[in-house]
Amino acid sequence: MPGTSKPGSTAYLFNGKTLFTGDTLALENDHVTPFNERFNMDTALQRESISKLARLQGITRIATAHSGTNTDYGAAFEAWKP
Repeated sequence: MPGTSKPGSTAYLFNGKTLFTGDTLALENDHVTPFNERFNMDTALQRESISKLARLQGITRIATAHSGTNTDYGAAFEAWKP
């Protein structure tokens, strides 16, 4: 997963419920968006990675590195456009 450093970010799924995304994505108004394009290594690959995360099931919390958390996974991704 691309992030702000080479080779990129890592996302961790804890207990099958909490997704720690690092710099892979950001939350703006509780909705998923790519991390700031000025700082990521590969925006196209980052968008691809976010699309994969959007397909995960059973997540109850997203925890980002810089833009907080969200407890409504479905709503966070509902406006996601790859």
